[in-house]
Amino acid sequence: MLVLGVDGPEANNADRHDTAVTHAFWESLPERVRRHLDCPVVDELKPVTQKHTIEGLVMGDA
Repeated sequence: MLVLGVDGPEANNADRHDTAVTHAFWESLPERVRRHLDCPVVDELKPVTQKHTIEGLVMGDA
C-alpha cells in the first residue's frame, strides 16, 4: 500500500519518512517534479518500516 501525503515547505517531516526512488524512476520524472522531491535515489528499494501509526490502516474498519 502506498500512502502519499503532502507537507508544506515549513513542515520538516522528511526525517520521519524513508522515501526513496530508483534511478530509473527518478530519470522518468519531469524536472519540475524532481525539484520537489527530497529523497535518496537508490539502485534498489528496501522495505520501509513506518515510524508512526496511522490507526485506520492498523485497525481497518473495526
